[in-house]
Amino acid sequence: MGHNKKTLKALHDLVATCNDASEGFGKAAKGAHDPDLSDFLAQASADRERFASELSHAIRKLGEASELDLHEGGILHKGWVDLEQHLRSSGNNVQSKDDREIITECVAGDSGTLSHYDHALAQQLDDQLRSLIIEQRTTIGDDLVYLQSRLDRWKAHTA
Repeated sequence: MGHNKKTLKALHDLVATCNDASEGFGKAAKGAHDPDLSDFLAQASADRERFASELSHAIRKLGEASELDLHEGGILHKGWVDLEQHLRSSGNNVQSKDDREIITECVAGDSGTLSHYDHALAQQLDDQLRSLIIEQRTTIGDDLVYLQSRLDRWKAHTA
């Protein structure tokens, strides 16, 4: 099965998206105050890094040279940009971003990631590649459900 340029572009975009998410979650993990949340975010970062590696491997198996799999200008998704800017500006400030705000921005960033996965799944993919992308998308969706449930619990306590 031949893979067209549009499909390959979508796959390279997924690698870049996963790299962005890995970096964003890594920074979020360092900024989180709750140790359980920090551990979860660090694991999400490691997962996204592994996803990028798996996708790069799949692209090479298709006989394609690996491109520089980073979005131009660094982190792409608004949620990740917001998170990075706030973590940078809070620095040593005692009023640093609270965990709820970090989670909110991780949800925004990874919601953008899902849209990239949906775009890739709309392409012509062989069964093995489609299965890999669905598996990764499922993990991201599960992580979003967990993060959203943490936000919902905070809202319930403050209501």
